[in-house]
Amino acid sequence: MVTTQTKDDISMLVQLGMAACMNGDVYNARKMFENLLEYEPDLRAASLGLAFSRIVTDEFQEAEDILNGLPEDDDTLSLKVISLSLQRNSDEAGSIYNKIKDKHSPEALTAKQFMDYSADR
Repeated sequence: MVTTQTKDDISMLVQLGMAACMNGDVYNARKMFENLLEYEPDLRAASLGLAFSRIVTDEFQEAEDILNGLPEDDDTLSLKVISLSLQRNSDEAGSIYNKIKDKHSPEALTAKQFMDYSADR
């Protein structure tokens, strides 16, 4: 049974992993996500973090494989848009973005920022 404390600990570890990844410590971030997934294989947040760690190192196919195994929601779609935008695949990124753009969620806004940034490059 997962207790509230355990859930809080897991949430904190996912957040630390994301912060590490964003600060360039991808190796340790990835290890953290992998360890979390070993502990709880269906932990969606750790899978998203692992996919993000693949995107930031241009391992786009590996990220896509992870994201394709997750339910399609704003988080997964946003990461797909980010990945495709970084690959300069604006048509496919735009097609996926259209699925979330009307929600005006933080995920949709982040995806839009990456699309705009990639278009300007």
